[in-house]
Amino acid sequence: MLRGRKRDERGVTIVEAAFVIPIFFLLAFGLIDMGLWTLQKGQASSAARDGARAGIVLQLRGVAGTPTSNANVTKIESAVASKLGTQTVNAVTVTCVNGLTGADLPSCSSVVNGRDKLRVKVDWNRPFLTFVGAAFGNGSNISGTSTMVIAGTPT
Repeated sequence: MLRGRKRDERGVTIVEAAFVIPIFFLLAFGLIDMGLWTLQKGQASSAARDGARAGIVLQLRGVAGTPTSNANVTKIESAVASKLGTQTVNAVTVTCVNGLTGADLPSCSSVVNGRDKLRVKVDWNRPFLTFVGAAFGNGSNISGTSTMVIAGTPT
């Protein structure tokens, strides 16, 4: 009786492993994918923060032009690029924000120092490793935003 029962259970471990191993790898790769997504979200926020800091420092130094003038946006974009290294960025958006209402200003030419803010948004796309990341992530778009008060030139 024991001998017959032992024969009936042969191969059970392999069958169980055949069910468990794919689920294990799916979860492991999904966790890696979500971890990379979270890491890149942090990188995007950090790069946007560096870009916003570069923009308000330009204003503090009395650099000619508004934060959204071509020369200043180029300097902001280079600050973002230096933070990200080899990462290919789709867009760096620089806008001025009304400090009282939070609404975007149509132009940065009329900012009020100490009240209005500079917003920098960084966007890029990344491929997911597994469909788990695509199912639970925010698409493949990575973005980070930073908003800082425009202090103006020191007196």
